[in-house]
Amino acid sequence: MPFSGAAGGAFSGDVEALGLRWECKSRADGFRQLYAWLDGADALALKADRRDWIVALPLGRFLALVGHDSGIVAASSRSGAGAVKFR
Repeated sequence: MPFSGAAGGAFSGDVEALGLRWECKSRADGFRQLYAWLDGADALALKADRRDWIVALPLGRFLALVGHDSGIVAASSRSGAGAVKFR
């Protein structure tokens, strides 16, 4: 089994949770602008020309929206790095 969701096919996405396949990214300071835009807002909507909208919001807020307990029980992913497993 590959260690990255980038392998595609049956291995696409880093985590499967809440009925969705997730691609997870983590950067030391790479998302600073996203956090700045989100500061003071409940969610952030992003769109590039001729592309679909993307929505970013804090994990706890997302889990509340989908009616899921906000408990995160363990770090777990196919790649083993930086992802979460939900109860």
